[in-house]
Amino acid sequence: MEIGSGWLSHVINFAMDKGPILKQIIHHPLFRFAVAYAIFDVVLAGIGMGVPFFCILAGFVIGWYLPSAPSTTKTRQGLRGSILLAVAAAMFTVFVMFVIWSPAIAQAMDPAFDYEGFGIPQILFDPVASYIGWMVLMIVVSPILQMLTMVFSASLREAFFTPAP
Repeated sequence: MEIGSGWLSHVINFAMDKGPILKQIIHHPLFRFAVAYAIFDVVLAGIGMGVPFFCILAGFVIGWYLPSAPSTTKTRQGLRGSILLAVAAAMFTVFVMFVIWSPAIAQAMDPAFDYEGFGIPQILFDPVASYIGWMVLMIVVSPILQMLTMVFSASLREAFFTPAP
């Protein structure tokens, strides 16, 4: 079975020739959703120049459609599936933020590093504390906020609106 003629189709054809397990994974609807989300999340992180503000805002929109992703009819199972998908999305955002901010963490190990000239807001009393707070905010807190926005909008849709067929 041949799919298209581009470079991505060659990769997919190679993977499909390796066995039925990879074929099932590639043709699974959640795999396509995960790939689309990964591309979307990386683009939004790039638009925010490393600050995941747009990723957090997109959590409302993505969370709104999460109850229709798990194919369940019971509300409890739908919400459980939405929470699991939101956690998976947040873990991917943690990975993206770590990749973006890891060079800055490596630079901070240098004793001559200029914390004040790095360009982050100096909102705490010490530049080193502000820098550490900024890194924790970018890598840990922002993906948690993204997960919470996804869960909130998924719960809101389940509570007040009928799910889409």
